[in-house]
Amino acid sequence: MRAASPIGSCCSLGDHSSLSREGQQGPSSNQLGRSLCSRQSTKLHKFFDIKCRASGLRPSAVVLVATVHALKMHGGGPKVTPGLPLPREYIDENVQLVQRGCCNMRKHISIARLFGLPVVLVLNEFASDSETEVMAVLSAARDAGAVDAVRRRSWAKGGLGGIDLAEAVCQCSVARQQLQLPGLGHLLICMAKTHLSLSHRADLKGAPHDFLLPVRDVRASAGAGFLTLLIGSVRKPSDSTDWVALSTTPNNDFLL
Repeated sequence: MRAASPIGSCCSLGDHSSLSREGQQGPSSNQLGRSLCSRQSTKLHKFFDIKCRASGLRPSAVVLVATVHALKMHGGGPKVTPGLPLPREYIDENVQLVQRGCCNMRKHISIARLFGLPVVLVLNEFASDSETEVMAVLSAARDAGAVDAVRRRSWAKGGLGGIDLAEAVCQCSVARQQLQLPGLGHLLICMAKTHLSLSHRADLKGAPHDFLLPVRDVRASAGAGFLTLLIGSVRKPSDSTDWVALSTTPNNDFLL
């Protein structure tokens, strides 16, 4: 059983325990986020730049999870409200909407590839997904640099629906900038931001660019060994007592 760490993945102790049972060559995994949300990108950064450095472990591949519904949303689909039926755009075939949303997937793939590992795109397929929509996603993922792109049908076939993913992962499994603050320049950096967009604004879908990333504050988790940049309107844990404010100067903006 693996406990969660403060950065949103399994703790290093759990990883070492898993590898001691399976052997250093295999298989052990960490889940970092939900399918194609921007929380996944920030957790990927924390995982590589903080956890892997601290634990000394190096993964063999990145598995990126997508759904047709999520890509339609990033392509301009209507808002989804919990508790209400899905709008027809998410149920009926709309290849153009999917293709427009693939810009978000391509950006996620490019971010993952920055860490020097092969990327496998897995499409969680559901009954409302048409074959044309599925093939459009898989093709776009390969064009974007994924070493493989496969469909996963576990909702219909159980474990058998994930065999293609397992085989793809097995086949491809064969220094960061530091913030200089007094006495804390050796700490690593992570970001806390909305998971609904690659930017700091939840309403900016797709793959936004040329935006200013407002750093509202910097918090230190000195014991854990990293600094957290509070981006935009994201809130810090209100009940936490171990967060030390380092900067109260707002609007430290960075162009991305």
